Amino acid sequence: MTTIAGTGMVLTAVKTPDGGATGRIEWDRAGIMPARHGSDYEPLPAGVWKQATETEGGESYSSRYPLLYPSDAWDVMSMLELKVPGIQYHHYEKEGLRTVGLMHPDGSWARADASGRLD
Repeated sequence: MTTIAGTGMVLTAVKTPDGGATGRIEWDRAGIMPARHGSDYEPLPAGVWKQATETEGGESYSSRYPLLYPSDAWDVMSMLELKVPGIQYHHYEKEGLRTVGLMHPDGSWARADASGRLD
């Protein structure tokens, strides 16, 4: 059994008599941080958090779906990590406006805002 870093998944496998293995991916309630060291650690470029939270304009879309913080939904967080590894999440609420930001070490980012209550 091994946790897949950056996701909410664990790989459980059993060795088969022919030398192979069989297993499945399961939900991992605990998770684990990716191990980082040396030159392979890429922190976000300076100012990305500030740019992502304070920049006005850009493209804007409306959605009928509620605002989701990926770290609260293991399946969404896991899918994002497998598709685009390294995304970091940030969320905050100010004056009734909830904001979620997704930032990548390459400097790209996205932000979603929502007001009102989720009942």
